[in-house]
Amino acid sequence: MTKLVRVAVSELQAGCSRLDREASHYLVDVHRIVANVEFLVFDVEAATEAIATLLIADSRQASYRVECVQASTRIPDFRLIVIQAFGKGAKIDQVVRAATALNASEIWVVSTSRSAIPSGKETLGRCERWRRIAVDAARQSERGNVPSIGGVLGLREVLSSLTSFAGHCWVLSPRAVNNLGEKLASVSVGDTAILVGPEGGFDDAEMTLASEAGFTAVRLGSRVLRTEIATVAALGAIAAFWDMRAAKSD
Repeated sequence: MTKLVRVAVSELQAGCSRLDREASHYLVDVHRIVANVEFLVFDVEAATEAIATLLIADSRQASYRVECVQASTRIPDFRLIVIQAFGKGAKIDQVVRAATALNASEIWVVSTSRSAIPSGKETLGRCERWRRIAVDAARQSERGNVPSIGGVLGLREVLSSLTSFAGHCWVLSPRAVNNLGEKLASVSVGDTAILVGPEGGFDDAEMTLASEAGFTAVRLGSRVLRTEIATVAALGAIAAFWDMRAAKSD
């Protein structure tokens, strides 16, 4: 079966619709799709998709028809929770973008003893921006949905909400004895939560809190990484291991 070109849209529905200029250019100029050819449209905010037929191949405003909308087929198979300590500047923006592309189902931004916490008004604005970043990242990576994003919340509050979580729980620490790669190689594929501290790491009380919540400390290697890089590295390792396991089981 020929793989259909995927195009992100907003408010996907049955019937005739138009693509915006960027999507029209991508479909008509880049992929050379012509009238009466099928492609796939997907709406990450509604987690839906549909086979569409191109009606007018206009690179500025193409039009298409959809007969039936269905649930997206590109939704992560497992629950992957990212608990990230708040950081200044664009650190969380980078985490949200990468975590979305690497299959995170939930992203929680938490305050810690070494985090610079924004005001309530600023937090609201940041959450809205993080949502927009997640939508853009899901569209770019052709993921079928977007992760839920919560924050900025207290670390204890978020960890307490995971008391019934039965998956793998790891907290990143450059001083940990256990290596994340070794842990991934020794466990089965399944729901996972990772906890990442701020610049300077979690303090002793926070590490104790994580341990009491069932999190095992793991390191990513011999380097001390910036917090946003550590998150991306851990998620990349998890994605690689899980994909490898899935391929072997097919």
